[in-house]
Amino acid sequence: MDSDDYFHPGSLLYAYQYQKRHNLDILMLDSSREPQGRSSLKLVHNFQNLKIMTGREFMLANTLPYAPWKYVFKRSLMVDNNIWFVEDVNCEDVDWTHKLAFYAQTMQYQPVLLTHYVLFPYSETGAEYKNINTIRNRFLCGERVLALRGLFTGENEKSLLQNVALGTFYVGVKNMCGSYATPSQKYFILKQIYIPNCDTSVQGMINRIAFYTPRIFSIFSTLGAPFVRGLIALKRLYSGR
Repeated sequence: MDSDDYFHPGSLLYAYQYQKRHNLDILMLDSSREPQGRSSLKLVHNFQNLKIMTGREFMLANTLPYAPWKYVFKRSLMVDNNIWFVEDVNCEDVDWTHKLAFYAQTMQYQPVLLTHYVLFPYSETGAEYKNINTIRNRFLCGERVLALRGLFTGENEKSLLQNVALGTFYVGVKNMCGSYATPSQKYFILKQIYIPNCDTSVQGMINRIAFYTPRIFSIFSTLGAPFVRGLIALKRLYSGR
Protein backbone atom coordinates (compact mmCIF):
# COMPACT_ATOMS: atom_id res chain seq x y z
CA MET A 1 0.00 0.00 0.00
CA ASP A 2 0.97 3.64 -0.23
CA SER A 3 2.23 5.12 3.01
CA ASP A 4 -0.93 7.18 3.51
CA ASP A 5 -3.34 4.23 3.08
CA TYR A 6 -4.39 1.89 5.89
CA PHE A 7 -6.06 -1.48 6.54
CA HIS A 8 -9.57 -1.56 7.96
CA PRO A 9 -9.52 -2.80 11.57
CA GLY A 10 -10.00 -6.55 11.77
CA SER A 11 -9.74 -7.11 8.01
CA LEU A 12 -6.38 -8.89 8.05
CA LEU A 13 -7.61 -11.32 10.69
CA TYR A 14 -10.72 -11.98 8.57
CA ALA A 15 -8.58 -12.60 5.47
CA TYR A 16 -6.24 -14.93 7.36
CA GLN A 17 -9.07 -16.99 8.86
CA TYR A 18 -10.95 -17.15 5.55
CA GLN A 19 -7.89 -18.38 3.71
CA LYS A 20 -7.19 -20.98 6.40
CA ARG A 21 -10.70 -22.37 5.81
CA HIS A 22 -10.86 -22.20 2.01
CA ASN A 23 -7.21 -22.41 0.86
CA LEU A 24 -7.80 -20.25 -2.23
CA ASP A 25 -5.08 -19.35 -4.67
CA ILE A 26 -6.40 -15.77 -4.59
CA LEU A 27 -8.88 -14.11 -2.27
CA MET A 28 -9.99 -10.66 -3.37
CA LEU A 29 -11.36 -8.24 -0.79
CA ASP A 30 -12.54 -4.69 -1.36
CA SER A 31 -11.43 -1.13 -0.69
CA SER A 32 -12.81 2.35 -0.16
CA ARG A 33 -11.74 5.63 -1.75
CA GLU A 34 -11.65 8.57 0.60
CA PRO A 35 -10.37 12.15 0.50
CA GLN A 36 -7.66 12.85 3.03
CA GLY A 37 -9.19 13.26 6.49
CA ARG A 38 -12.61 11.80 5.61
CA SER A 39 -13.10 8.10 6.30
CA SER A 40 -15.42 6.05 4.07
CA LEU A 41 -16.89 2.55 4.36
CA LYS A 42 -18.30 2.43 0.81
CA LEU A 43 -16.95 -0.52 -1.18
CA VAL A 44 -15.47 0.41 -4.55
CA HIS A 45 -16.35 -2.81 -6.41
CA ASN A 46 -19.00 -4.76 -4.49
CA PHE A 47 -19.13 -7.56 -7.09
CA GLN A 48 -22.25 -9.70 -7.01
CA ASN A 49 -20.56 -12.91 -8.16
CA LEU A 50 -19.18 -14.60 -5.04
CA LYS A 51 -18.50 -18.02 -6.55
CA ILE A 52 -15.16 -19.78 -6.35
CA MET A 53 -13.78 -19.97 -9.90
CA THR A 54 -10.52 -19.97 -11.80
CA GLY A 55 -8.69 -16.68 -12.18
CA ARG A 56 -9.52 -16.62 -15.90
CA GLU A 57 -13.22 -17.12 -15.14
CA PHE A 58 -13.01 -14.43 -12.48
CA MET A 59 -11.48 -12.00 -14.97
CA LEU A 60 -14.49 -12.35 -17.26
CA ALA A 61 -17.10 -12.46 -14.51
CA ASN A 62 -15.90 -9.61 -12.31
CA THR A 63 -12.98 -7.90 -14.10
CA LEU A 64 -9.61 -7.61 -12.38
CA PRO A 65 -8.85 -4.49 -10.32
CA TYR A 66 -5.14 -3.78 -10.58
CA ALA A 67 -4.04 -2.84 -7.06
CA PRO A 68 -2.16 -5.73 -5.42
CA TRP A 69 -3.39 -4.64 -1.99
CA LYS A 70 -6.88 -5.93 -2.81
CA TYR A 71 -5.62 -9.52 -2.92
CA VAL A 72 -4.51 -12.16 -0.45
CA PHE A 73 -2.80 -14.90 -2.44
CA LYS A 74 -0.46 -17.86 -2.09
CA ARG A 75 3.19 -16.95 -2.29
CA SER A 76 3.78 -20.09 -4.36
CA LEU A 77 1.43 -18.81 -7.07
CA MET A 78 3.78 -15.90 -7.66
CA VAL A 79 7.12 -17.64 -7.10
CA ASP A 80 6.48 -20.94 -8.90
CA ASN A 81 5.18 -19.18 -12.00
CA ASN A 82 7.90 -16.50 -12.01
CA ILE A 83 5.44 -13.60 -11.78
CA TRP A 84 7.35 -10.48 -10.75
CA PHE A 85 6.81 -6.74 -11.03
CA VAL A 86 8.69 -4.98 -13.79
CA GLU A 87 11.51 -3.05 -12.09
CA ASP A 88 12.02 0.71 -11.96
CA VAL A 89 8.69 1.73 -13.52
CA ASN A 90 5.27 2.81 -12.38
CA CYS A 91 2.01 1.20 -13.58
CA GLU A 92 3.61 -2.22 -13.07
CA ASP A 93 0.60 -3.77 -11.33
CA VAL A 94 -1.78 -4.03 -14.33
CA ASP A 95 0.00 -6.79 -16.23
CA TRP A 96 1.17 -8.40 -12.96
CA THR A 97 -2.44 -8.83 -11.78
CA HIS A 98 -3.54 -10.47 -15.02
CA LYS A 99 -0.56 -12.84 -14.98
CA LEU A 100 -1.36 -13.87 -11.42
CA ALA A 101 -5.01 -14.55 -12.27
CA PHE A 102 -4.03 -16.61 -15.32
CA TYR A 103 -2.38 -19.24 -13.12
CA ALA A 104 -4.97 -19.22 -10.30
CA GLN A 105 -7.11 -22.36 -10.12
CA THR A 106 -9.28 -21.02 -7.29
CA MET A 107 -10.21 -17.36 -6.88
CA GLN A 108 -13.05 -15.71 -5.01
CA TYR A 109 -14.31 -12.25 -4.09
CA GLN A 110 -15.73 -11.35 -0.70
CA PRO A 111 -17.43 -7.96 -0.12
CA VAL A 112 -15.28 -7.08 2.88
CA LEU A 113 -13.47 -3.77 3.33
CA LEU A 114 -9.74 -4.46 3.48
CA THR A 115 -8.01 -1.23 2.48
CA HIS A 116 -8.76 2.48 2.82
CA TYR A 117 -7.29 4.16 -0.27
CA VAL A 118 -6.64 7.79 0.68
CA LEU A 119 -6.90 10.30 -2.16
CA PHE A 120 -3.97 12.50 -1.26
CA PRO A 121 -4.14 15.39 -3.79
CA TYR A 122 -0.41 15.55 -4.51
CA SER A 123 0.45 11.85 -4.56
CA GLU A 124 2.63 10.41 -7.32
CA THR A 125 -0.37 8.70 -8.91
CA GLY A 126 -2.42 11.87 -8.84
CA ALA A 127 0.37 13.91 -10.43
CA GLU A 128 1.39 11.44 -13.13
CA TYR A 129 0.85 14.04 -15.85
CA LYS A 130 3.77 16.10 -14.51
CA ASN A 131 6.46 13.54 -15.37
CA ILE A 132 7.00 12.54 -18.99
CA ASN A 133 8.86 9.35 -17.97
CA THR A 134 5.89 8.30 -15.83
CA ILE A 135 3.59 8.86 -18.81
CA ARG A 136 5.89 6.77 -20.99
CA ASN A 137 5.70 3.96 -18.43
CA ARG A 138 1.91 4.10 -18.71
CA PHE A 139 2.13 3.47 -22.46
CA LEU A 140 4.66 0.67 -21.97
CA CYS A 141 2.28 -0.96 -19.51
CA GLY A 142 -0.39 -0.99 -22.23
CA GLU A 143 2.05 -2.78 -24.52
CA ARG A 144 2.81 -5.39 -21.85
CA VAL A 145 -0.91 -6.05 -21.38
CA LEU A 146 -1.34 -6.49 -25.14
CA ALA A 147 1.52 -9.00 -25.11
CA LEU A 148 -0.33 -11.07 -22.49
CA ARG A 149 -2.89 -12.04 -25.12
CA GLY A 150 -0.40 -14.73 -26.13
CA LEU A 151 -0.99 -16.49 -22.80
CA PHE A 152 -4.77 -16.59 -23.03
CA THR A 153 -6.67 -18.81 -25.50
CA GLY A 154 -10.26 -17.53 -25.29
CA GLU A 155 -11.41 -14.77 -27.62
CA ASN A 156 -13.34 -13.09 -24.78
CA GLU A 157 -10.17 -13.07 -22.70
CA LYS A 158 -8.12 -11.60 -25.53
CA SER A 159 -10.79 -8.96 -26.14
CA LEU A 160 -10.85 -8.01 -22.45
CA LEU A 161 -7.06 -7.65 -22.38
CA GLN A 162 -7.16 -5.45 -25.46
CA ASN A 163 -9.75 -3.22 -23.76
CA VAL A 164 -7.58 -3.02 -20.64
CA ALA A 165 -4.60 -2.03 -22.80
CA LEU A 166 -6.62 0.60 -24.66
CA GLY A 167 -7.81 2.02 -21.34
CA THR A 168 -4.20 2.23 -20.20
CA PHE A 169 -3.20 4.01 -23.43
CA TYR A 170 -6.14 6.38 -22.93
CA VAL A 171 -4.94 7.36 -19.45
CA GLY A 172 -1.48 7.96 -20.90
CA VAL A 173 -2.95 10.21 -23.58
CA LYS A 174 -4.94 12.18 -21.00
CA ASN A 175 -1.87 12.62 -18.83
CA MET A 176 0.12 13.76 -21.85
CA CYS A 177 -2.51 16.46 -22.43
CA GLY A 178 -1.57 17.92 -19.05
CA SER A 179 2.19 17.60 -19.53
CA TYR A 180 4.48 20.57 -20.10
CA ALA A 181 6.98 18.31 -21.88
CA THR A 182 8.12 19.58 -25.24
CA PRO A 183 6.30 18.42 -28.40
CA SER A 184 9.47 16.63 -29.52
CA GLN A 185 9.60 14.64 -26.26
CA LYS A 186 5.96 13.61 -26.66
CA TYR A 187 6.37 12.80 -30.33
CA PHE A 188 9.37 10.58 -29.60
CA ILE A 189 7.35 8.53 -27.09
CA LEU A 190 4.25 8.22 -29.25
CA LYS A 191 6.23 7.03 -32.27
CA GLN A 192 7.61 4.12 -30.25
CA ILE A 193 4.22 2.84 -29.06
CA TYR A 194 2.17 0.27 -30.93
CA ILE A 195 -1.60 0.55 -30.63
CA PRO A 196 -4.19 -1.73 -32.30
CA ASN A 197 -7.33 -0.57 -34.05
CA CYS A 198 -9.53 1.48 -31.72
CA ASP A 199 -13.28 1.51 -31.36
CA THR A 200 -15.45 4.51 -32.21
CA SER A 201 -15.89 5.73 -28.64
CA VAL A 202 -14.45 8.95 -27.27
CA GLN A 203 -11.60 6.86 -25.88
CA GLY A 204 -10.90 5.40 -29.32
CA MET A 205 -11.13 8.80 -30.96
CA ILE A 206 -8.60 10.36 -28.60
CA ASN A 207 -6.24 7.42 -29.05
CA ARG A 208 -6.48 7.68 -32.84
CA ILE A 209 -5.68 11.40 -32.73
CA ALA A 210 -2.69 10.78 -30.48
CA PHE A 211 -1.24 7.79 -32.28
CA TYR A 212 -2.03 8.47 -35.93
CA THR A 213 -1.26 12.19 -36.00
CA PRO A 214 1.40 12.22 -33.26
CA ARG A 215 3.24 15.37 -34.33
CA ILE A 216 0.05 17.46 -34.42
CA PHE A 217 -1.15 15.97 -31.15
CA SER A 218 2.22 16.62 -29.49
CA ILE A 219 2.13 20.31 -30.40
CA PHE A 220 -1.48 20.99 -29.44
CA SER A 221 -1.34 18.96 -26.22
CA THR A 222 1.59 21.08 -25.02
CA LEU A 223 -0.18 24.31 -25.99
CA GLY A 224 -3.33 23.18 -24.17
CA ALA A 225 -1.56 21.82 -21.07
CA PRO A 226 -2.22 24.95 -18.91
CA PHE A 227 -5.96 24.66 -19.64
CA VAL A 228 -5.98 20.93 -18.80
CA ARG A 229 -4.11 21.55 -15.56
CA GLY A 230 -6.65 24.22 -14.67
CA LEU A 231 -9.46 21.69 -15.12
CA ILE A 232 -7.58 19.18 -12.95
CA ALA A 233 -7.17 21.81 -10.21
CA LEU A 234 -10.90 22.64 -10.31
CA LYS A 235 -11.86 18.99 -10.11
CA ARG A 236 -9.63 18.43 -7.09
CA LEU A 237 -10.97 21.52 -5.41
CA TYR A 238 -14.60 20.41 -5.65
CA SER A 239 -14.56 16.61 -5.86
CA GLY A 240 -11.10 15.40 -4.81
CA ARG A 241 -8.69 13.43 -6.94
